[in-house]
Amino acid sequence: SQSFEKGTDFINNFNSLYPDPQRAMNKWGANAFASYQHAESTRFDLSMGIQDAVVQKNFLGGNGTELTTNTSTSSYVNLNAQVHHLTVRASHTSGKDDLSKANRPNQYDYAVSGVDAEYALRIKELVTITPGLSFLSVAFDDE
Repeated sequence: SQSFEKGTDFINNFNSLYPDPQRAMNKWGANAFASYQHAESTRFDLSMGIQDAVVQKNFLGGNGTELTTNTSTSSYVNLNAQVHHLTVRASHTSGKDDLSKANRPNQYDYAVSGVDAEYALRIKELVTITPGLSFLSVAFDDE
């Protein structure tokens, strides 16, 4: 039988790096969806969700490297709307990831937002031309 040293005996700041050493993974999430259709040509769809995860794992996957604690928190919201020939999609996702708790530079915040709008122009029921506008904003911050 092999015996192993306790992490608290040889890892500095053990309690800050491994807040719950008895649990390898703790995840939860929630999603919600809503739809509304006023008429055949008018529809709105909304979805949103949040998640949080804390995972202890071997950061690089190689032999001989110690376990790390990774955390991830994020949320999203999406809206799709169609009113006659106009379609609009808007979305936002944001969160914070820490790939190796209390070790820099493995932490970052992010936010991704976008809006797309299209209008279907029909020409004598033979041809449809759909011009559109798009906006996308992506931000990452490791401060």
